[in-house]
Amino acid sequence: FNGRPLFSQTQSLQIEPLTSKAYLDIPKARLLGKQDPKKVVLSCEVQQANGTVLSRNNYYFALPKEMALPKPSIAATWTQTNDSTFRVTLQSKTLAREVNLTLSEKDGFFVDNYFDLLPGEKKELTFRSQGPITLAELRSQLVVRSLVDAF
Repeated sequence: FNGRPLFSQTQSLQIEPLTSKAYLDIPKARLLGKQDPKKVVLSCEVQQANGTVLSRNNYYFALPKEMALPKPSIAATWTQTNDSTFRVTLQSKTLAREVNLTLSEKDGFFVDNYFDLLPGEKKELTFRSQGPITLAELRSQLVVRSLVDAF
C-alpha cells in the first residue's frame, strides 16, 4: 500500500461497443508472489491511445477488516472557482481507502466522495457550499476520514 509497483503490464485492446468480456487473465500467485495479500491492491485501467483514462478498477486480495491499511496522511489544497464553488486537490503517500470528506460546521456538497486514493495520485473534487464560506474556513473545517478510521 506504499505505492511500490509489484507488477506492471500494458497491452493494446480493441473493445467492441456494448460488449463485456475478459481481456486479461493472470494467476493470483503470479501477481502476489510472496507479498502479503493484506497489503496489496491491484489497480487496472483502460486508457485511450492519448492516455485518457476511460475506466479504473481496484481489486483487493483481502476483506476490508482484514487489510493491513496504513493510517494515511492526506494533503489537501483548496482553490475557489466562484462564490460558492471550490476545488480541493488531495494526495497521499500511502493508500487511502474509502476516503470521505465533510466539513465540521458549514454545509455543502462534495461532488464525488467515498473513493480510493492510490499512493502519489492526485484526486480533484468540487465542493459546493450551501452558504457563505471562505477558503480559510474550508481549510480549518475539512474533516478527512478513510476506512482506517472505521476500525
